[in-house]
Amino acid sequence: MLLSCAVFMIYGTNAAIPLLVLSASVFVLYLIKPLGLRKKLVIPTICISILLSSLSFICYNEAKVKPALDYAGYESHITGKVIDVPTAINDTTSSLTVKTHRIDENRFTTKITVYTSREVAESIEPFDFISLEDAFITVALNENNDVSINTFSDNTVLEADAQSVDILYSCEKTPYYYCLKLRQILCEQTDKYLLENESGLLLGMLFGDKAQLDYETTANFRNAGISHLLAVSGLHTSLWCGVIIALLKLLRIKEKARNIICILFLGGFCIISAFTPSVLRASLMTLVMLSAPFFSRRQDSLNSLGLAVAVLLLNNPYIILSLSFQLSASATLGVIFSQHAVRKITFPIKESKSNVFKRFANYLCESVAVSFFAGLFTLPFSTIYFGVFSLVAPFANLVCVKPAFWSMLSGFFSTIFSFIPLQSLKPVVIFLFDITAFLLNGVMALAKLCSGFKFSTIPVYKESLILSAIIISLFFVFRRLFKKKKTVTKAVAVLCSACAVTSFVLPLTPKYGTELTVYDVGNGLNFSLRSGLDLCYFNCGADETDADTSDFCVATSQTLNLLYISRYGKCNTYSEDMLMHSPETTVTTDYVKSAFLRNDIALPENTIITDEINYQLNNKINIQTFNTYRNNYVIMNVYSEKILAFSGSEKKLSELFDSIGTPDILILYGDLPEELPKKVSTLIISKDSTLITDTNAKKLKQFCDEYLTTCEKGDISWHF
Repeated sequence: MLLSCAVFMIYGTNAAIPLLVLSASVFVLYLIKPLGLRKKLVIPTICISILLSSLSFICYNEAKVKPALDYAGYESHITGKVIDVPTAINDTTSSLTVKTHRIDENRFTTKITVYTSREVAESIEPFDFISLEDAFITVALNENNDVSINTFSDNTVLEADAQSVDILYSCEKTPYYYCLKLRQILCEQTDKYLLENESGLLLGMLFGDKAQLDYETTANFRNAGISHLLAVSGLHTSLWCGVIIALLKLLRIKEKARNIICILFLGGFCIISAFTPSVLRASLMTLVMLSAPFFSRRQDSLNSLGLAVAVLLLNNPYIILSLSFQLSASATLGVIFSQHAVRKITFPIKESKSNVFKRFANYLCESVAVSFFAGLFTLPFSTIYFGVFSLVAPFANLVCVKPAFWSMLSGFFSTIFSFIPLQSLKPVVIFLFDITAFLLNGVMALAKLCSGFKFSTIPVYKESLILSAIIISLFFVFRRLFKKKKTVTKAVAVLCSACAVTSFVLPLTPKYGTELTVYDVGNGLNFSLRSGLDLCYFNCGADETDADTSDFCVATSQTLNLLYISRYGKCNTYSEDMLMHSPETTVTTDYVKSAFLRNDIALPENTIITDEINYQLNNKINIQTFNTYRNNYVIMNVYSEKILAFSGSEKKLSELFDSIGTPDILILYGDLPEELPKKVSTLIISKDSTLITDTNAKKLKQFCDEYLTTCEKGDISWHF
């Protein structure tokens, strides 16, 4: 079912309908007696899986996705009910989830993520019935400016921007409303006793809510390879249930009674978290495993996980695109695998005569195995999503998972005790929160320590890793068809090893790992040049609210060699980035220097104040920057390619071309030049430029072989 849904995500209904027909036809042929296929159970199993996943995908698209997409791209009047607590996106913007009642004059029910100002959002409560006038409805777009289906994983298809929100009335409160309020009260209670980052980490581990965590902490967890701790997974629920079962065993309570108590706990956990999708998924996976004894079945963790995943896919096939789901399933799979590993490791220990030694050795092995395998199984997803491979992830999981769990346990009970209205318990509550804060800070310190090594993470080519995953998946699906299994296994191992080596080696070498990226920002021009582990980042006038500062150095092994801020650039956001990534050289102008001083921001010691610089990245890449009163341009010679990035109001670019030569790639932002340049291979127009008009585009296309704009394409990357 997972493989079928993965195909649907790529090819849509074009694949779903043929697969539906094919699987139904094969299933009918299987039932025909003369064919003699009745003993091959694998055939109907595969057919039924594909049939179910095809039907669920087609029904989901026809019932939810297609009707919603009809409203994308229009300004509409929306009325509906707020079904979640408003969430702060940044200092100025918040988001809230609305279940629509009407869009324009049409009665239509769907979920829309509404973005509005924080000031407006703070006045809105869950289950308020609101009205949005002239809300611009869109669908989330990916880097290729196509519909981003990742947002469908939580049943939300549309987004809307609204300047003003009118609260019409409050709807009748349902049990779900009180779940939301309970979660909100719990979050507010932790904020009273813990600092923002401490509270953010606790809420992240409890509910998967990372809104309060700062960029540095999130980056440390990512670089250490323990991001799965911030997405509630089967690991979390398994640990919770493990503690409860261990306590109940001490009280000599039977297995079925223990499982019932754990199931009740999971129900309460879902209620407290307001049925957060990640908590719901993880609880369902654990619930299926706990239910086995009630059906007189042996507890089969792997089949239980498979059943839970199947149920989730039938409800929403797009759920496989959710990182939270992937981390939940893979962490649970890691925990299951660790159980088999522990049995093999602890087999010799059973011969020991000391019961104390046996218990200690078992506990130690289980702790190490669970931490190690949960991290190992989630590592591929972290690598694919973040573009880095964490070399310290196995070690980080060993040292961080247990302290993280104990801090989560301590924080949960501290928060519960804080609601007891006895003044005599106040010192105890404060003491418990102090312990929680100590543990949380310890986890953050360990994550920072693990991510602080120069080569804790290295960049990877995700495509090679995905290819190796496809090869392994196909091998396990069709391995029964192969006669020479050992030969095929060796061939698969060689292919996957080659893919893995390629993934890690290529980004480290400048010749194969050189990439120019023009970012999809407004009000200016932002671009970067990566070469192996080196990086140069250029801001030629992009506004501070649009500058892409998250893409400076994705791996700790990378070095931010050059940070260039032109005189048009805003500088308020750059102080944090300079401290975070420690650029070797920062180039600014007098204008930018004065802006830094006005905002009480100290310039780094290695800052060069100049309007012109010649910079050598390596023996194959030379960079020149020029800044005048009206214009700003960067010339890059990358191997045999010449690149010119220009922003300003220069009217005679041909004169510039006479002095530097005709570039292969020309990046423009600003006004249309009076004298157009000689023909270039590639012309890239930055977003919001006055050049992007039908008239200008028609004129400029005559002077290039390939015409690209970040408005149409999003971020544009060029490999050399």
